[in-house]
Amino acid sequence: MKSFATVAFLLALVPSTIAATCNANEYYCGSYLMSARGWDQGGLQSQIMRTMEPGCVKPYESDVRRTLFLCTDGNNVRAEKACQCGCRELGADAQNDMCYDCGPNQF
Repeated sequence: MKSFATVAFLLALVPSTIAATCNANEYYCGSYLMSARGWDQGGLQSQIMRTMEPGCVKPYESDVRRTLFLCTDGNNVRAEKACQCGCRELGADAQNDMCYDCGPNQF
């Protein structure tokens, strides 16, 4: 019984990890991938730098939360678009997140 209690105690000390997942061929805001799908900012940031044109990344393009990612399979994403006016999370029931439309006064 002591060994079971010791193992249970040690397991409680180990931080749990959530596997980063997504549904293939669906678009996700970086903010949703981090809050609900187990992705971390560093991993998504590296995808932005890999995908965007080197030396041409505008400040809003490096904002992981405002980037639209395409899930290429169950656990890989590709940065598709920097959402200049923000990324719109449509929730778990909708198929794809999207960038907000800046309207006629785009900058």
